[in-house]
Amino acid sequence: MKKISITFALIFASLSGVAFADSGVSKRHSFRVAPMNPGRIYLRMHASVGGGLLLSETIFGNRTKRKGLSTILGLELGGFAFTRGLALHVHASLAGSPYLNSGESTTQGLLARLGAGATYHFLSDKYFVSVAVGVSGGVIRDGYGFSLGVGGQLAIGREWAISQTWNMGIQASAHYDELVGFVLLIPSSGWASVGGTLGLTFTHHGV
Repeated sequence: MKKISITFALIFASLSGVAFADSGVSKRHSFRVAPMNPGRIYLRMHASVGGGLLLSETIFGNRTKRKGLSTILGLELGGFAFTRGLALHVHASLAGSPYLNSGESTTQGLLARLGAGATYHFLSDKYFVSVAVGVSGGVIRDGYGFSLGVGGQLAIGREWAISQTWNMGIQASAHYDELVGFVLLIPSSGWASVGGTLGLTFTHHGV
C-alpha cells in the first residue's frame, strides 16, 4: 500500500509538472504565430554596429588604409515565394563611419547600397540566413568627387516571435563593396570596403 501511494504521488507530481510547463508555454505564447508561407509580405529592418576597413589606391599608385567604427541601417522588402521560409526582396542599406583612421589623419565616410537579395528562415522560422547584392555609392569627407561600384552582404541570425506577425532578433553580418572613385566624372581611384557587424533585427511576415 505504501508503494502504491508513493507511485501515485510520483505520477501526480509528474502530471502537475507537465501541466505547469504547459501553462507556462501557453502564457509565453498566448498568440498564434503566422507561418512564413508563400504569398505573405516580408519586411526586415536591421541596425548594427561593428568594424570597417577602407582601402584605396589612386591612379598614381598612392595607397591608403583606413579603419574604424561603422554603423549600418538596412531594409529588405518583398514577399515569400516558392516554399515556406524563403523570401525574395529588394535590399537597401546605409553605412556610416564617423571615425576612419589612417594612422596619419581621421575622416568620415558614407556608403549606400541598393539591390536585391534572398532570405531563408528555417528551424520553425527561428533562424535565418540572408544574402544580397547591389549597386554601391559612397563619399568620404576629405575626398573629392564620389565613388560607384558593386557590393553585397551576408547575414545570419536568430529571431523570437513577439506577436503573430512580428519577430525580433539578433544578427551577425559581413559586408564587401568594390568601387571606383571619380573626380569630375573621371576615374581617379579604386576603393574596397569590408566590414563585420552585430545588430538587432525586426521582421514582419504579414498577409
